[in-house]
Amino acid sequence: MRENNMQARTAHLATRVGSHKHWHHQVIIGISGEADFEIEGLGGKVDEYSGCIVPSNEQHSFCGVNDNNVFILDIDPQFIPYPEQTDTIEDVRRLFDGRRYFSIDQQMHLMLFSLANELRLFKDDSSVKPMVAGLVLQSLSHRLITSASSAQRLYGERLDMNLIRQYVHAHIDEKIQVSDLASICGLSPSHFYQKFREKTGASPHQYLIHERVKVAKFLLTKTHKTLTDICFSLGFSSQSAFTNTFTKKAGLSPSQYRQKHQ
Repeated sequence: MRENNMQARTAHLATRVGSHKHWHHQVIIGISGEADFEIEGLGGKVDEYSGCIVPSNEQHSFCGVNDNNVFILDIDPQFIPYPEQTDTIEDVRRLFDGRRYFSIDQQMHLMLFSLANELRLFKDDSSVKPMVAGLVLQSLSHRLITSASSAQRLYGERLDMNLIRQYVHAHIDEKIQVSDLASICGLSPSHFYQKFREKTGASPHQYLIHERVKVAKFLLTKTHKTLTDICFSLGFSSQSAFTNTFTKKAGLSPSQYRQKHQ
């Protein structure tokens, strides 16, 4: 996409109510904290795992809650894709057919956190903002369209691991059962368990632990979240359970790992 058609930026929303509309489309996703929004009468909230889409020329009000930071994409409604992106751009354009709120998964949250740091690092480089915007927009488009369609959850006898991974990261703070994963693939729990082990060589439980520990390593080294916050954001029942599991898999306790790798 052409560089002047979209821009990515971060912002802190004021704690007093603001209201406006603009000619361009906008996507707002929380990085930290939260904010209240109303888009042409449709109310909702933006926080670390959710965002909203504001189509062009729609009046919207917003109010940040305490300390907050949001990721914003400003997008020209008339942007023209490069020829090789024609199929993708139709998916992107459909995002702005109407105002909406949406959820994001843990994987995308971590990506936005990292990209926000990159924007700050390269704040004087005008070429970075459109590149980041294009990446985020296509990533969001893929996730929303995938979650909206269940037509291809299983390809013959091959599990759709991308769909499973997205579900895991979207619900990583919850107790995920094998039956939950089987359901999104349209399989019985026993059939899913068998196919999963054949494909990955691990049980679904082992896979969940692996993904949680992987995210924990990122949060320990790239954020200042407390061990307690990390523990419960990843679905562990207690800090001792988190510490025991992490130590077993990483060879170091969470605090030792943070001290060594920060």
